[in-house]
Amino acid sequence: MRAFFAGMMTVMLLVPASAQQPFNAGQRIFVTAMPQDPVQIAAGRPSAIDFRFRVASGLHINSHKPLEDYLIPTTFTVASASGVKLGAVDYPTGEQRTFAFSSTEKLDVYTGDIAVHLHLTAQPGEHVLNATLRYQACDNRACYPPRTVPVKLVVEAK
Repeated sequence: MRAFFAGMMTVMLLVPASAQQPFNAGQRIFVTAMPQDPVQIAAGRPSAIDFRFRVASGLHINSHKPLEDYLIPTTFTVASASGVKLGAVDYPTGEQRTFAFSSTEKLDVYTGDIAVHLHLTAQPGEHVLNATLRYQACDNRACYPPRTVPVKLVVEAK
């Protein structure tokens, strides 16, 4: 059963929830991005931007720092953007829980609403950030194939 646990997470911003990840008939949505308007920050100054998303009810995803090496962590990656200096990504603190499939082993997971914070500094102007949030969703009985979803966010530095 250990091979089925891997952490990936995916989100899209600035698009309707229905367009946040590729959808095939019958495909269940595990993680949904919370809508976000363009973000304004001070030009040339370090800033932090929140990317918010929701894990569907009854599901969990591995935290960014799972307790076991065989679990793949949730990751958020941002592509370099002209005029933007990318910094650290801060992940939320996971919740340690046990599940029916392994009642003696604790997992460090995310459930419900969570936010990932991206630190950056931008030159004046409008910048488009392209990123991916990677996750693997599980419920109390099974884990599902990992997913990666693109994220796009407009940042206005003034």
